[in-house]
Amino acid sequence: MRRMSLTLLFCTCFLLVRSQKTVKGFILNEEGEGISNATVQIVNSLNGTSSDNDGFFELRNFEFPIVLKISAIGYIDHIDTLKKENETISIALIKQIYIADEFIVSATRAEKSHPFTYTNISEAELAEMNIGRDVPYILNQTNSLVAISDAGSGIGYTGLRIRGIDQTNINVTINGIALNDAESHNVFWVDIPDFASSLSSVQIQRGIGTSTNGAGAFGATINLQTEEMNVVPFAEIGLAGGSFNSMKGMLSFGSGVINKYWTFDGRVSMINSDGYIDRATSDLRSYFLSSGFNNGKTSIKAIAFGGVERTYQAWNGIDKTTLENDRTYNSSGEIKNPDGSVSFYDNQIDNYTQDHFQIHLNQLISKRLHLNIAGHYTYGRGYFESYHQSDYLSSYGIPDIIVGPDSFSTADIIDQAWLDNHYFGFTYNVRYNVPGFTVDLGGGLSRYDGDHFGEILWMDLPYANYGQRYYFNNALKDDFNSYLKITKKISSKINTLFDVQWRIVSYKVLGDAQYYGNLDFSDRLNFLNPKAGLSFAINENQSAYYSLALAHREPNRNDYLNADNFNAKPERLFDQELGYRYSFAGLEFNSNVYFMYYEDQLVLTGEIDNFGAALRSNVGKSYRAGVELSAKINLLSKLKWSPNITFSRNRNLDFIFADEQGDLTEVESSLAYSPEYIVNNALSYQVFKPVFVTLYSYLIGEQFLDNTGKEESKLNSYMYHDLRLEYRTKMPGVNSFSTFLNINNVLDEKYSSNGYMWGDTAIFFPQAGINFMAGINLAF
Repeated sequence: MRRMSLTLLFCTCFLLVRSQKTVKGFILNEEGEGISNATVQIVNSLNGTSSDNDGFFELRNFEFPIVLKISAIGYIDHIDTLKKENETISIALIKQIYIADEFIVSATRAEKSHPFTYTNISEAELAEMNIGRDVPYILNQTNSLVAISDAGSGIGYTGLRIRGIDQTNINVTINGIALNDAESHNVFWVDIPDFASSLSSVQIQRGIGTSTNGAGAFGATINLQTEEMNVVPFAEIGLAGGSFNSMKGMLSFGSGVINKYWTFDGRVSMINSDGYIDRATSDLRSYFLSSGFNNGKTSIKAIAFGGVERTYQAWNGIDKTTLENDRTYNSSGEIKNPDGSVSFYDNQIDNYTQDHFQIHLNQLISKRLHLNIAGHYTYGRGYFESYHQSDYLSSYGIPDIIVGPDSFSTADIIDQAWLDNHYFGFTYNVRYNVPGFTVDLGGGLSRYDGDHFGEILWMDLPYANYGQRYYFNNALKDDFNSYLKITKKISSKINTLFDVQWRIVSYKVLGDAQYYGNLDFSDRLNFLNPKAGLSFAINENQSAYYSLALAHREPNRNDYLNADNFNAKPERLFDQELGYRYSFAGLEFNSNVYFMYYEDQLVLTGEIDNFGAALRSNVGKSYRAGVELSAKINLLSKLKWSPNITFSRNRNLDFIFADEQGDLTEVESSLAYSPEYIVNNALSYQVFKPVFVTLYSYLIGEQFLDNTGKEESKLNSYMYHDLRLEYRTKMPGVNSFSTFLNINNVLDEKYSSNGYMWGDTAIFFPQAGINFMAGINLAF
């Protein structure tokens, strides 16, 4: 019923679009050619649009006079005041003579003429959603995306899935440098808290997308670009607080241009929260520093960022009975005392520090030839500290302990499981560009060197080797990739793209590990990933595209450890994307049909390991197919509507599992963690000039926690709404002042967004009921 109601609402609101005043025109370069994808915005309003392939735009639903701001990559911003209606206007933008920061990520991002499915999120949109929660919740309004949180509040350990695809198969880059952990393939957003405050834009590509660096994109890519060089000095302060004793403080600053060529920028942040779940505390600190040089032809940018996180473990979840009676219960650190009471170990924590360093050289060799070279280094170190009650000594390599006449094979033990790793390498891209023809040659080489080891801190039996390692293993992973991309305009309406990537991955693990014993295995994989497609400009307002791509991806560390004899298979994906885009007079509409066919897909099994990481295994043949719809509509001069809907079908074609008698059975079944519909909605209203109200809605269909499709593994559908009130103005001595109030889950929906299976028992992660966050931001 909710699904039908939202669909009817989607259709009905299209009919509400009505015309008041109109302005239309062309955005041109200095040679009189149209500039596509230029942003045309009415200042201090929600009303805006972008130019089409010929540079044409049209705006409706406003009252004169208006102030127009026109922006386009590579051009100086243009501001124009219009006091009365004109038939058609022409605005010529002046080209910037210096190389822009956008070139850092341009080779790994999809462009308007590319036949890929993508969503761009601007700095202003990021700022609107940035209330202290992690990046997955800031991106939560995009097509096919589901955000999840262990602590139930969006602060601490969080994650996301796109089209049902988990983070280990989503390629994430920062300025073209891989963020995914090279071994686990996961992205730990908690390690870089408040990173959204240092971003200028995000692009999410769904499907295989364009070639990129790091672990292969296998269903989605998230491309993050950090702040560009700021030519004017600035400072910004942000303070916020809310439910669960959540607090956020942020200070950012910039020098502006010094001695014509140099800039310096920085940010420091702190976030604290008790979490919705019991003891799911988070103590987070982060920083971002950058220094840039730009003389017009040469740009050098050095960046350092990182974070320190200390969170109480909250990955155990709860069963259905506990969910109904004590939904905030957290069993992590639980100690059952002899008198029958229960207490908790107060240091059951994850303590991790991660520092990233990047340096980018952009060189404008000629008008047609650009070069980008980047070096990077990441250092991560930290541990899980855990209390284990009555654990087997043999799990720690310790023989039975004799105390007087008694022999003990179990003990209460406190240990730390450590990670100490280094990731470094370089990337490059050379771009040759003439009108209608672009060639990118790029790639990179990286090495991961990671130590895994455990130390015993305490035991309730006599033990002399505290602080010594009871297991140790080292992992080395080398990753080489090279890609060639060619885009060619073969007519005034048709653009073609060919993209091929070659990857060589070498992985070796040596040592021993708790629960797995001796580790001595290696793998070397060679992948060729071709992509091709075309885009067709139907007219000035409409375009369509089609792409066909093949991708391969290596198993991650856990895949190898949990496979028979460490023989996990690489997975293969064939992806087809067919899309249509429409843009006219305050309306943007995007639709996409996708079919993703897998061989040996590493699917989530519904199980987790001892540290809360989701486990996967190879299945035979499987597919994901769906339709994605999104729109941005200016309903009235002050009312903007941004809905998106995904309908999908996600199936194992030959899944094998053991039935109740233990016999192996081959069936067709639903892929785990893959809802058949996802609906997001944002409705924004400008009450009066400085006051904005936005209602966000999220509807996620039912999904299964494993691949059997059994009723007991079902995660029910859920729907919740967030409400945002914001006041924006200017004050003497202050460039901008804003204050906000976010009321999350405003209808107090009781729901769980994630879970797993413990044997035949479903375990759930409940999310917070109604809660709030309020804050202020001052920019100088």
